[in-house]
Amino acid sequence: MPVVGVEPTLPKEHDFVTRHSIPAKDVLRGIVEIPPGTLEIWEHGSTIHGHIGSVISWERARGEAVEGNTHPEGHKEPQGVWIRYRDIIPSDYFRIRWFTLVTYR
Repeated sequence: MPVVGVEPTLPKEHDFVTRHSIPAKDVLRGIVEIPPGTLEIWEHGSTIHGHIGSVISWERARGEAVEGNTHPEGHKEPQGVWIRYRDIIPSDYFRIRWFTLVTYR
C-alpha cells in the first residue's frame, strides 16, 4: 500500500550499472560478446541522465535492441516501444556506455 505524501521513485538508467557491467569500449574492441537480453545503458555526457534498452542481437560496434520512449525515425517525439539499430560511438555526447547482463533464476 502506498504511503500518503510519498512519491514513488522509479529506477533510472544508471541504477542498472553494477560492478559487473561491461564497458561499451570492451564490446567495441571485441573483448566481450553480448548475449540477447542484456541491458544497453546510455549516458548523456557524465550526467546521471540516459536511456536503456534490451539487446536482441549485438556484434561489436552495432546491435539491435528493444527500447521504450523512442521513435522509429529517431529524431522525432517519442511514440512508444520500437526495435532500434544502434552503434557504439564513444565520442558522442549521448552514447552507449555500459552493458549489464541480466540473469533469471
